[in-house]
Amino acid sequence: MNAGQVDADRSSKKARFIKLGPGEALETRVDIAPLYLLKAGAAHTDGQYSVLEVSVGHELPLHIHETADELFFLLDGTLRVTFDDEQHEVGPGSFMFLPAGVPHAIKPLGEQGPGKVVMGGS
Repeated sequence: MNAGQVDADRSSKKARFIKLGPGEALETRVDIAPLYLLKAGAAHTDGQYSVLEVSVGHELPLHIHETADELFFLLDGTLRVTFDDEQHEVGPGSFMFLPAGVPHAIKPLGEQGPGKVVMGGS
């Protein structure tokens, strides 16, 4: 690799750097704020995954993602996560990895308002 290629690699990686403060998001084709805040999209990750900050204010019924894994990091609130017929109550700081092809549902609990999660998927 020559010096020009190294510089090109560095500049393309630098162009992909994202820094967002609390409540900030990238622009999307569809206005999905405030429930969904795009932190990084497939265009930023070479199509590998997307990352969203999501306010879970209502129940997300049982569903399956056939090809995409999904992950959650709970920022605040309490959620009941049903995964493959098992229920799990999770609070702030909890992490969940939900592999593709397995039924799951999410329900906010308590009176704190919506659960807020950072969610990513392939």
